[in-house]
Amino acid sequence: MKSSNPNTVIFRYKWDALILIFLMPLLAINLNGYHDVGDDFAQYLLQARWLTGDQLAWFPSHAGSYSPGIKGWLFSVMLIPATFGTFPADIIMSKLIVSAFLILAGWVFFRILHSFFPALTAFGCTLFLVYNPMMLDLKNQILPDIPMMATFLLTFYLLFFQKSTTISIVISALLIWLSAGLKTPALLLIIPVVGWFVTTTFAGRYKFLIVSLTGMLVVPAFEFVLASANNGLVWYWQQTIALISPSSMQLNATTYFQSLQLIPQLELPMWINNVILAMLSFGWLLGVVFSFFPETGSRHHLKSKYFERSILLFQLGYVFLLLFYPYQGDPVRMLLPIFPFLLITTFKGFSSFLERVNFSWYKTVAVLAGLLLPVLMIPSLLKLPSKIQDARKEYKANLNLAQFLKSATEPSEVLKSNKPWAIQYYADRITLPESDLHQVKRIVLSAAVQNPDSMTHSNHKIIYQNDFWLVYEVEP
Repeated sequence: MKSSNPNTVIFRYKWDALILIFLMPLLAINLNGYHDVGDDFAQYLLQARWLTGDQLAWFPSHAGSYSPGIKGWLFSVMLIPATFGTFPADIIMSKLIVSAFLILAGWVFFRILHSFFPALTAFGCTLFLVYNPMMLDLKNQILPDIPMMATFLLTFYLLFFQKSTTISIVISALLIWLSAGLKTPALLLIIPVVGWFVTTTFAGRYKFLIVSLTGMLVVPAFEFVLASANNGLVWYWQQTIALISPSSMQLNATTYFQSLQLIPQLELPMWINNVILAMLSFGWLLGVVFSFFPETGSRHHLKSKYFERSILLFQLGYVFLLLFYPYQGDPVRMLLPIFPFLLITTFKGFSSFLERVNFSWYKTVAVLAGLLLPVLMIPSLLKLPSKIQDARKEYKANLNLAQFLKSATEPSEVLKSNKPWAIQYYADRITLPESDLHQVKRIVLSAAVQNPDSMTHSNHKIIYQNDFWLVYEVEP
C-alpha cells in the first residue's frame, strides 16, 4: 500500500494553513466584555442559563413577542458553555464562540473561491469578507447570524465541492437541521439539496433527500409546538402573515436596499465607496447572466455550474423571503447570511466576463484585485480603537444603571422596559415589555433609542438618568 508523503500533504494544504493563520486574529479583535443597550444578546444568554436549569433566568410566560423562541432555539444551546462563567466572562466567551464561527465561514469561503480563482485572489477576497467593518462590528454582537452564515457556506461546500461520501452527506444533513434551528430562513437550504440531488450519482441520494427535507420540516415544527404555549413562534408567524401588504413589502425592500448600501462604507472618501458599490452591483449582474451559460475555467464542471445556479436562486429566495419577514433592530445583519454568496456571484461574474473576452492578463488582474481588496480594509481597522471607546461608555452606563436598580429595588420587584431582557440581564430583576399591562413601580427606558412610547411617561418622575438610560418612578 502506497503511503502519502507528509511533505506533499503539508504542501497541498499550505494555503489553508496560511488563511487560518490570518483568520486567527478575529478571536482577539473587538473581544471584550462590553455590550451595547441592545436586547437580543441578553435574550439568548438568559435562555441559555434557563436551559442549564436556572429557572429564574428566563420566564416563558412573560416572553410574548420578545421570546428567543421566535428566533430559533439552537443559538442559546450553543451559548451554554458561556453560562458557566459570570459577567463579563459569559459575554467574552459568547463572542469567542461567534468569532470561531466567523473563522469557519472564512475558511470555507476561501475553499470555495480557490476552486475558481488563483490562491492569492481567494486569499485576498476572504480577508475582504471577514475584515469588513460591518463584519467586525457584527462579530462583536452575540447574535446567530454569523453562525448561520457559516452553516450555510459549509452546507454548500460539502454538497458541491466534496465527494458524495456517506460522512459528508451525514454532516450536510446535520448542518441543514442545525441551520433550521437557528432561523426559519434556513428552510431555503432546500435549494442546494435539490441542486445536489439532480447532479450526483451517490447511491444514497434518495435517502439523503428524504432525511434532510424531513429534518428541515421537523425542526421548525418542533419549535412551533414548543413555543405555542408562550405565544413565541406563533406570534411571529402571525405577525408575518398580518403584515403582508404591498406597502410593507415596499418598505422592507427599501430598508434592505439601503442597508445593503452600508456594507462597503469603508473609512475611505465617499467617491471610492460609491465606486466599490457600483462595481459590486455590476459584477453581481454579470454573475447572474453567466450563471446560466456553459461553465468556463472551473475545476468542477457540472457540479460547479449547479453550484453557481443554486447560490443565485438561494440569494433570490432569501431576498424574496425578507420582503415578508418582520425585522427588528439592525436590518444589516438580516442580510449577513447571504453576503458571502453575493460576493461569490460578483467575483465569478467578473472572472467569467474576462475569460469570455479572452483577456490575456486575466489571472494577473485577478491576483492584483484580490490583493487590493484587503488593503482597503486598513483604514477601517485603524478606527477600531475609537469604536471600542464608544462601546466602553455604553458598558459603564449599563453597569451604573444595574447598580442603581439593585440598590433601589427589592429582588422580587418587577420592572418594565423597552429593553426588558437587557435590564433583566444586567440588573437581575424580572423585567416585562413596556407594553405589558402589569402594574409596576418603575419603568426603564433606553435614552439612546427614540421611543415614541416614552412620551406617555412624561408625567412620571425621573429618578435616574445617564447618557443611555432613563428610570421613571410611576406616580399613582
